[in-house]
Amino acid sequence: MHTEHLQNVRPVTVVAAWLVSIAVTSLILLALVGLRLLEADSPSTRAAMAAVALGFVAGGMFAGVRTAQAPILHGVAIGLFSLVAWFVLGLLTQSLLSGSVWEVSRDLTITAVIVQIIASIIGARLGYRLALRGNV
Repeated sequence: MHTEHLQNVRPVTVVAAWLVSIAVTSLILLALVGLRLLEADSPSTRAAMAAVALGFVAGGMFAGVRTAQAPILHGVAIGLFSLVAWFVLGLLTQSLLSGSVWEVSRDLTITAVIVQIIASIIGARLGYRLALRGNV
């Protein structure tokens, strides 16, 4: 078993897994809206958090299978990369669209990041076990 070391974390895999997570989350939310189980104007926070959790489990599994090293650190890095992405998107939104303000409540932000980190760790661990043993 590989030990958890920062040198085993691959930044390219973290970004790729984050993109997979966002894509799966978006697909789940789009399917829910398309099936009219969720309103597009005001989605339920519970449904959104469930979609985020499932999406980040998928992204974590991608990272775990891809690297087969340091699943916990990869999961944490995937979840924390969202903060970097939100910061960059916030800067772009404010600079390119000067009249718009992009605000998210502190409670929702903290909840989303914690859900992302936990789901990514679970997914990375499952992917790690799948890569090493062939079973989950």
